[in-house]
Amino acid sequence: MAANLRNMSPVHLVAAETKNAFNGTWGMESRWHEIFTKDIESRQIFTGKFEAEKTIKFHEAPVKGDAHKGCEGIDC
Repeated sequence: MAANLRNMSPVHLVAAETKNAFNGTWGMESRWHEIFTKDIESRQIFTGKFEAEKTIKFHEAPVKGDAHKGCEGIDC
């Protein structure tokens, strides 16, 4: 079925979907600096059970008019 779809489609697509789950610690660090006005640093550490889903798609020749928004399907 996948081979038939690949042969019929004018678009060459390579995609990967992954799902990961782990127990542990997730840390984030952020900085915001504006000269003479702001100098903010933030460090956050979360401990627990985490799940992550990721989809990556590469299009070789997308069909015209098939524009995608940057945050489509993702919580932005």
